Amino acid sequence: MFRTALIAVSVFFVVSCGTSEFYPGPESANDRDGVQESTDSTNPGTNTASTPGDGSLPNGSSSDTGGVSMGSGESLLQTALIFKDSGGVAIRGADPVAYFTEPQNAPVVGSETFKLVWQGATWHFASEANRAEFEKNPLKYAPQFGGYCAYAASLGYKAGTVPEAWDVVDGKLYLNASLGVRDLWRRDISGNIAKGVSNWPGIVK
Repeated sequence: MFRTALIAVSVFFVVSCGTSEFYPGPESANDRDGVQESTDSTNPGTNTASTPGDGSLPNGSSSDTGGVSMGSGESLLQTALIFKDSGGVAIRGADPVAYFTEPQNAPVVGSETFKLVWQGATWHFASEANRAEFEKNPLKYAPQFGGYCAYAASLGYKAGTVPEAWDVVDGKLYLNASLGVRDLWRRDISGNIAKGVSNWPGIVK
């Protein structure tokens, strides 16, 4: 009976997020088997992410929220731990530099030909130029919260991510567990970033 109830809850979550896929982060006691919508309804918000050009970026966007200062916690957010797939690859093989340099409707897939090991993870790039650019300044291009789900961090735990659920906010890359979860995060981008920054030290300890 418990198992049936658990399956029912899982199905409800998938439908409510509008996506058929979910990627939990299984690496610590702070992880959960899902990213659920917060019960805090004080700031329902709207989709605040803005997109460049014609605004036709369904899988990601660049956004300016008016400045959320990371301060001295910036390196902690990116280097305390890195989300990796089962092969030890960050961002599931997507090129982190391309999120900033390529106009795109989808992440740019990197290649094992151009790879780099940083912070215990293997990073793939689409070109030697992108690999070299990342090597010069990895903190500029590595995703915040170590590539873990930004919305989960705002709720106090960590979960895995997919490269399609991305945003670049104030020059920083954020990933989420799914496109549906990203929509929840976008309801209050600056507020959720601030919550994630506050929660992150407790999540990774």
